[in-house]
Amino acid sequence: MSTGLELMPFAIAAGVGAIGRYRARRAEREVLGASPYSFETRMRDAELLTAAARILGTPADTGRNVSTIGEVAGTPISLARTEAGVFEALFSSSVPQEQAQTVLEQLDAEYTRLLQERVYEQVVGRAEQAGLTLEDEHVDGDNSIVLTLRVEQA
Repeated sequence: MSTGLELMPFAIAAGVGAIGRYRARRAEREVLGASPYSFETRMRDAELLTAAARILGTPADTGRNVSTIGEVAGTPISLARTEAGVFEALFSSSVPQEQAQTVLEQLDAEYTRLLQERVYEQVVGRAEQAGLTLEDEHVDGDNSIVLTLRVEQA
């Protein structure tokens, strides 16, 4: 009997998760039409995703598991978090797949740029906290940033 009581929270959590996914999918169908298709992305951070959409000139409404972006370059798009923790991009069946891929590439490029900025700021901040001095930095052709840090001897 104690085993059943211990498993009860897990069963409730699984039921709540399933209801949430069902509601998210139903909302997607209402926004995108009867038979949307999707592409998996590598985007995980809802905050960066929202910021990337706004930079592209599109308001975004990001909840915990679903992001309704609206239109990017005239193409309606919605995103939902998968069980793996990444967002999948959902498109209406009326949107040509080539167009959807182009829009997704634009969103991904902006997301990647914002992620790179965040990581850069974190690395520079941690280097300063560790007593390192930023000696040089330059951006390579592939937009990667190379930092040269000087270690001060105590």
